[in-house]
Amino acid sequence: MGTYHHAVQAQVSESDVKAAFIERFTRFVEWPEDFDDETFTIAVIGKNTLDASLDNVFADIKVKNVEVKIIYTDDISDLEYANLVFIARTEKRRLNEILAVIGHQPILIISDTKDFCAMGTCINMYVDGSHIRYEINETAIKNTGLKVSSLLLNSAKNIKTNE
Repeated sequence: MGTYHHAVQAQVSESDVKAAFIERFTRFVEWPEDFDDETFTIAVIGKNTLDASLDNVFADIKVKNVEVKIIYTDDISDLEYANLVFIARTEKRRLNEILAVIGHQPILIISDTKDFCAMGTCINMYVDGSHIRYEINETAIKNTGLKVSSLLLNSAKNIKTNE
């Protein structure tokens, strides 16, 4: 009798994939030289499903050779000290207010909600069939003063800010 090998496919959740994307995005972005060199702060605002996935992804990873600190908050003022902000879909009503506070600072602003990129986030992840893809708003990125690698720009769908 032959032996049967069953392929075991690990279930990777949508949250895990998005958290991995967020980590990957940090590799293609240059923050200004006066970057706080002690910690790289990621702030997550609003209710979302990424908490555990982000904690796992960044547990053993440094960004720009520094430790990563993740804060989960509902307070917009907490975002000003972050290097990267993830805005949950629960913040749709406050999105313009959030962007007014952080949209012109060197903060990479990421979302995963339809229309958020057109409203002014830098990168928005979305589900396309069985894949997660991302779109980039180059105007929003210019406003932050961050430099984004052309490799990242070329593999994204480009979105314009709604006037």
